[in-house]
Amino acid sequence: MKKQIIVLIAVLFSATCSYSQSCPFTSLKVYLIDDGTETNIRATPNGKIVLKLNHEQDYYTVELLALKKEWFKIKTIISIEANDINIPGDIGWIHRSVIGASTRKDVKLLDAPINGTFVGTIEQETGVSVLDVCSDWVKVEFNGSIGWIASEWLCGNPVTTCP
Repeated sequence: MKKQIIVLIAVLFSATCSYSQSCPFTSLKVYLIDDGTETNIRATPNGKIVLKLNHEQDYYTVELLALKKEWFKIKTIISIEANDINIPGDIGWIHRSVIGASTRKDVKLLDAPINGTFVGTIEQETGVSVLDVCSDWVKVEFNGSIGWIASEWLCGNPVTTCP
């Protein structure tokens, strides 16, 4: 029995390692979908607030660089109305609940990246919440459904469809 448990743990560990190695995080541009008036940019995940973005006065695109639990590491903030915004310390963190993207066409939602099974369709120009990135695939949530979309079919600009 002990031997079976050890083998099972080894298999699960190797599957986890191969998934993370085969799915590196690739940068992705997204926009703010925060319900509040200001979005906090933090020095570390859930750390000190270093910048507040007022998205009632402007629209912003941010570039995601990495994911740590539910926090995305960002470097670039592009203001649609004005100039680019500098993050104190050059790197910031933003919670995944306040960012999203839109679909560029009708897209298939899959249960896994690359060779996943079809679970639904999301119509063109529909906003989705971004949960994770795996190489050229993005894990999204839409109307309670969670799945994967090829990153090429997402637009991270809040004022255009990214033709």
